[in-house]
Amino acid sequence: MRFRIAVGVFCVCLSIASVSCSREASHFQRVKAANGDVLCGTSPSNKTVDGVKSRIHCATMCYEDCTSINFWKDARVCELFDYVPCTYGVQQGCANYQVTTTEF
Repeated sequence: MRFRIAVGVFCVCLSIASVSCSREASHFQRVKAANGDVLCGTSPSNKTVDGVKSRIHCATMCYEDCTSINFWKDARVCELFDYVPCTYGVQQGCANYQVTTTEF
């Protein structure tokens, strides 16, 4: 009898937890100038990772407080920001991506 009650309480708690959890999806938007040039964040990054295979690999390193990334294609470098860079510029081989989060 106690086992049935325990299982019932567990199922109710699990149901409440699954309903109250929100789901989010992160998307990355490339930052461009008004004339269409791709921009790179020139503010200091919080973390730099070498040997990154692709911009998708770089994006997978961006979690929790990360709001922006620079991906340097030829150098295979990923720069992670926990703030939105204050300054941008055109840098050969670099693109900045801003994190946007959508709840559903």
